[in-house]
Amino acid sequence: MAKQFAMKVLHRWLVKDRFFVERFELEARGTASLEHPNIVAVSDYWVADDGRHCLVMQLLQGHTLAQELQERRRLPATEVVRISCEVLAALSLAHDRGMIHRDIKPENIFLHQVPNLGNQVKVLDFGLARVNSSDSDLARFQPTLATRTGTTVGSPRFASPEALRGKAVDHRTDVYSLGIVMYLSLVSIESQFDFTTIPVFTPPSQLGADGCDERLDAAILRAVQPRPEDRFQSVREFLDALQPLQTPLDHSQYQLPRELLTKF
Repeated sequence: MAKQFAMKVLHRWLVKDRFFVERFELEARGTASLEHPNIVAVSDYWVADDGRHCLVMQLLQGHTLAQELQERRRLPATEVVRISCEVLAALSLAHDRGMIHRDIKPENIFLHQVPNLGNQVKVLDFGLARVNSSDSDLARFQPTLATRTGTTVGSPRFASPEALRGKAVDHRTDVYSLGIVMYLSLVSIESQFDFTTIPVFTPPSQLGADGCDERLDAAILRAVQPRPEDRFQSVREFLDALQPLQTPLDHSQYQLPRELLTKF
């Protein structure tokens, strides 16, 4: 059976819009430079004769976290922790390469269905990423519109306070955004809280979050601190706080092939 891929094409109406062209090219170059199980794989990129940019990437099966939350409204702590740990593992590589995602939200977290093995998180859309290191392989490619300081980017509901003010951001903006994703995933994606104005977050466990304890409360509340210096100072530090909260994977829930079972 021939291997299948997904193809993303910039609409012909946007080929002369510098912002969208730069964003598309950054997504192509940035994602292709990040080989990680939790980042969608890019295999080819070119510009067609009519000016449209074309991106070939891994074909994913499943749906986004946003779609999952639309159906279920909120998730138990065990799922939120597992998904978040996989997102943080992907971000750890990106940050090590000098890339800040800047648009972490449920729509950019894909739950890829792996046959017989449940789902695997894939972080999508590095089109708004900022290259934040001269050591990065992308240092030679510096988009001017899609990443410049002073421009508010990303989704306001999940953006950090410094990003909303158009200030310079660093890797801690991704920590904040994932903290908001976790918070809403636990308490309800339909929550009407205005995170830009509330001074103090109510611990998720006090809002009926399923399976949330004080340790998870503390990790999330630290991630969503308004001041970057009060948050986790790296995604690795955030991951270290969440990993002890993971529950062992129950292999019995999956229909593993017999040949794999004999190897355990």
